[in-house]
Amino acid sequence: MTHETVNPYQADPVDYLSRIASLFADYKQRALAFLQCTEGEHLVDVGCGAGDDLLYLASSSPFPLRLTGVDPERTSLAAARKRAEGLGGEITFLEGSFAGLPLESDVADVIRCDRVFQHLTDPMAALAEMMRVVKPGGRVVVVDVDWGSLVLDHPSPALTDRILSYICTSHVNGRAGRQLVGLFHQAGLQQVEAYSDSVCVTDWPVAVMIWALQDAVDRMVAEDRLSSHQASDWWLEAETHAEQSLFSGAMTGFVVRGCKQDGSPG
Repeated sequence: MTHETVNPYQADPVDYLSRIASLFADYKQRALAFLQCTEGEHLVDVGCGAGDDLLYLASSSPFPLRLTGVDPERTSLAAARKRAEGLGGEITFLEGSFAGLPLESDVADVIRCDRVFQHLTDPMAALAEMMRVVKPGGRVVVVDVDWGSLVLDHPSPALTDRILSYICTSHVNGRAGRQLVGLFHQAGLQQVEAYSDSVCVTDWPVAVMIWALQDAVDRMVAEDRLSSHQASDWWLEAETHAEQSLFSGAMTGFVVRGCKQDGSPG
């Protein structure tokens, strides 16, 4: 079953994107400030996508930085290079996998990865590769959400919990966020610091889009985990709840930083 009526992006893409940008603005700025960049440092962004964060750093940093983005998707990298044209600063975009970064060892002052570990079957291998690339004394920063922390206020809490559990377990590494601190210690990183940041959403159409709720419910029906009747009733209840301004939901992300010491693995 599908629910074609709920698509804020199709209805008004400019308004939708502005709402999303506003929703995540503080979260993003805090995570980038946590990098603690200083003048002239070389920062590598693993899984840079279309380069949003690197372009933000290039335009907002009060001092020059050397910026390198790595991503396996050629289409995203082409978009990133085009967007970076004419922008001041040194930005390089490279194609490469998370398990085999196209960079020599000990070349980055800081290396970061944002919302990639949730998709990885072997996050430790990716972290080890990041540690290889960063210099001794350099900083490794990983940001990721924890799908197990997703909560929705819905009139049918038991069924909602089933749907949210499905969403978490259907991700390759749905509990990536909560595991980051332990992963950093296991990898031998030192001076590990972390904080969590929750994003609260009170706009049902936005929640549907950013958490892919429609897709999850439809897949549960296709896999006989929900009946069509259960899914329709749940969706109608959610929309009615939201129309009465009663809806809210939230999810937590984790931001973790560690330092590579001399002699550390990598």
